[in-house]
Formats: sequence, structure tokens, C-alpha cells
Amino acid sequence: MNNAGPHGLSEVLYAFGEAANNNGSAFAGLNANVPWYDVALGVAIIIGRFAPIVSALAIVAAGVEEDRRAFRRHAPVHGWTFV
Repeated sequence: MNNAGPHGLSEVLYAFGEAANNNGSAFAGLNANVPWYDVALGVAIIIGRFAPIVSALAIVAAGVEEDRRAFRRHAPVHGWTFV
């Protein structure tokens, strides 16, 4: 970090937030081209991409099982209504 204090902290938080949101930008005062930041921002990118996908799939999977039980009890599986 070239800047200390709150401005330096905001540079680091901005870099991680932008990496997690797949934007990839950073403030000019942060030298993010070092191995530690490369690895840490890479992990932030992976978490930022796959955590929402996995959580959305988990929510859908929980709803599908409930709908499947309700569908077997109440809905006919033949005729124009099913189509």
C-alpha cells in the first residue's frame, strides 16, 4: 500500500470487492501485482462467482423437492392440464 490509514484500508476493501464482483479494478495507490494479492484476489474471485451460484442452486433444490411432493398429491399427470 502506498497510502496508510483509512485510505489504504479503503483501497484494499475496494480491490477485494471489485474482484468478488468480477470487475477487476483497483485504486491507483494499491500495488496489487504481488503474489499475495494475486492469490488472495483470485480466491475472492472464485468465492464471488461460485457462492451465489451454489446458494441459489441450494434454494432451488429445496423448493423442487417440496413441489414434487405437492405435485404427486394434487395434480394429474396426463391430459392438457399437464401439458
